[in-house]
Amino acid sequence: MTAATQLATYLMPRCVADYVAAAAVAALLAELETWPKPGLVSHVDSGSHADMDASTFKASASAITPSATRTVTSAATMAKSPARRLNSTKPKRV
Repeated sequence: MTAATQLATYLMPRCVADYVAAAAVAALLAELETWPKPGLVSHVDSGSHADMDASTFKASASAITPSATRTVTSAATMAKSPARRLNSTKPKRV
């Protein structure tokens, strides 16, 4: 584990990264249940996707959970301080 990752883990506990990743996966699954929508996979049909249906979409959403957790931790690593992380959500003035 690098020093930056250790710092990010200290500043943002693993449970927070897991929570954010779980929320992203939950959003994907909620999107699957939304219908009608043009061309997208739903619980009703495959839309314009011949290679995907609701079961493969659910499997994909579950498969990305570990990567999503690592992505959240990496994003926290890139923000070097708590103040910078908090300010990163505010719009930048031009």
